[in-house]
Amino acid sequence: MTPFDDGSGPGLYAGGSFTLAGGEGANQIARWSGTRWSLLDGGTNSTVMALAAFDDGTGPALCAGGSFVAAGGVTVNPAR
Repeated sequence: MTPFDDGSGPGLYAGGSFTLAGGEGANQIARWSGTRWSLLDGGTNSTVMALAAFDDGTGPALCAGGSFVAAGGVTVNPAR
């Protein structure tokens, strides 16, 4: 889990190997607002093992690592 503000306010992001968050369908990643869970654009196609907030100079971003090769319906480049 990691705290992160995606622009809609601070939230706590959880990743793992789960398909439900607060009774809603979730694909390995979800956001807790303090009152409810929300899903992230399609999630990932496999386990999220790490989450971290990072600013590379272009603004803060939530970074995820794990055994997935797709996030939000987009193919991502796996580590080699």
